[in-house]
This record gives sequence, structure tokens and C-alpha cells, in this order.
Amino acid sequence: MTIRELEKRLEEEHYDLRALNISKCANYDERFNLLIRDDGNWEIFYGEHGQKTNPRVFDNEEEAADAFYEIVRTNISKSLFPKRKRPDELTIFERFDGAINAGRDKITLGLILFCLLLGVFFTIVMLAVQAIDVWFFLWIVWVVIFSILTVIWVKKVHTK
Repeated sequence: MTIRELEKRLEEEHYDLRALNISKCANYDERFNLLIRDDGNWEIFYGEHGQKTNPRVFDNEEEAADAFYEIVRTNISKSLFPKRKRPDELTIFERFDGAINAGRDKITLGLILFCLLLGVFFTIVMLAVQAIDVWFFLWIVWVVIFSILTVIWVKKVHTK
């Protein structure tokens, strides 16, 4: 099979694509790699802590794609993802949960939620002291904008 057919098959069979890397750049964050090397060969290996484990080099695309599929099939169990949904089928709560559990996304989500809560807090303070003026409306806009940005961002987290 070709690389495109491999990618399509892996997606259709619902393997966890976050554990795989098919590109020209190696990824050593605990991923199975299928690299297209500059010399025209194809390399398969497991990358972890900056090290290659079990590297294998192939002369053609079909052999490399078939071998990579076998590695994925034997090492990444689909039974871990029996009810895995496509990203566009996730509910907003599932997307939000996925955003929280994704390591690098925690900082972004934290900043968005902090700004949102800051806006809510100052809106409540302004209502309590009855300071309904231009600043009050600016805080309302702040809360609305960050609410919209949070929803948009969470939707994009799982559609990459």
C-alpha cells in the first residue's frame, strides 16, 4: 500500500494517530515513526527520549507502508479505543475533556479560563457596587469574547 492508503486505513480503523508520526521529521515523544529520508529511502523506528529503537530502512514506499502498518497493528491495540469517535462527532463536553487531558493544551486552556473568570469576577464586582458604565459593558464584551474563543478553541483541539 502507499503512504496515503496507509494514513487513510489507520484513520478508518481508528488507531490513535497521536502515537504515530508519518513525515520527514522524526518525533521522539514516544511515537512510532515512518520517515521519508532525504536519500529517498524510508525509515521506520520507535522514538523515545531522543533515541531510535529498532530502526529499519526500506527502499520503496510500499514495503515501508506495509511494515509500518504491521508494527501499528501489533503494537497499538484498537481495543483501547472501542468507542472512539471521529473528531466532528464529539460532544462539546468530550472535546473539553480532551482539551484538558492533552498535555501542551493545558496552558492554553488555563489562560483562556483565567481570562474568562477574570471577566466574570469584575462583572460581578461592578454589579455589586452598581458601577454600570462603559467599563461594565467592556467587561461584558470581555466575557462574551473569551467564551466564544474557548468554544472555538476546544472545537479545534480535536480536529487537527
